[in-house]
Amino acid sequence: MEAILLVGGLGTRLHPLTLTTAKPMLPLGNTPITEHQLRRAASIGIKRVVLSTSYLSDSFRTYFEDGSRWGLQLIYAIEDEPLGTAGAIRHAARYLESHAPVFIFNGDVISHHSLTRQLELHTEREADVTLHLLPVNDVRPYGKVSITSDLRITEFVEKPQSQTAVEGVINAGCYIFNPQVIEDIPEGRPVSVEREIFPKLLLQDRTLVGHLEDSYWLDLGTPTRYLKANLDLLKSKQSQIGEATISSPELIEHSVIGFNVTIGANVSISNSLILDGVNIGENSHISHTILGNNVNVHPNTRLAGVVAGDNLTLSGQTFPQSDSICAIATSEL
Repeated sequence: MEAILLVGGLGTRLHPLTLTTAKPMLPLGNTPITEHQLRRAASIGIKRVVLSTSYLSDSFRTYFEDGSRWGLQLIYAIEDEPLGTAGAIRHAARYLESHAPVFIFNGDVISHHSLTRQLELHTEREADVTLHLLPVNDVRPYGKVSITSDLRITEFVEKPQSQTAVEGVINAGCYIFNPQVIEDIPEGRPVSVEREIFPKLLLQDRTLVGHLEDSYWLDLGTPTRYLKANLDLLKSKQSQIGEATISSPELIEHSVIGFNVTIGANVSISNSLILDGVNIGENSHISHTILGNNVNVHPNTRLAGVVAGDNLTLSGQTFPQSDSICAIATSEL
């Protein structure tokens, strides 16, 4: 079995964190997001994965090398310019070796749905494409997918313009494509799978089915959701701590602490993500915050609902939004 993992996006909604790090290489529980996805692919017997990369592509090859540490063969398909979701799939497909159905994973989605059952449905229905579909209370941020009672997809609807929540089913960003579908994608230009390829397949009366499963799923595209994903990994009020020097560990609550971190005396940290190389001065209080790599926090600093990019020095209590510092919507956590 083979798969394509789409990890080429610029991650602009995750600024300032992605100014220096590719979004799929950001840590989730002190492990890169992409590593979580590769382990999941390997767990169902996928042996070969093509990483479709563009932005900061060298960071993937440096970390993952040939993939043998995960029992995988990794191939790198590097885009010279962004090609969109379908364009990236078509570009990466030249490195596939088999003529079997191919899993397509989005690099900024964490999902616990059953890949095995999705593949079984694809085979049983002899589908051209099988999508993971997710029921949600409000489809407005995502767009809506219309399906029949036997899970055949009939329509993709743009984000509804409504003042109130619209319940429905959304495209959750994990696909199984038959090779012929990939071969029909135009080459050498940006192509959207959602806006161009799927509607075209429906007009051709091709078989698109939905694996409908209500399981854990999160799009990591914003700082708020990225922090939520890290906190969701934690059980109860426990924290996850890498190699860190912490003077008052009893004051660390429900947070993820990275490697080579130094935390001074009487520092309280709650519901936060502290990346590698951070130094936090004594008597500081941090909540619902992400601190990027190598951030230095002066003593007696208070941070709440802040996202700080790499290599900054912070002090005081109020930080205006800028290219390097932004705010988290703590009400969504």
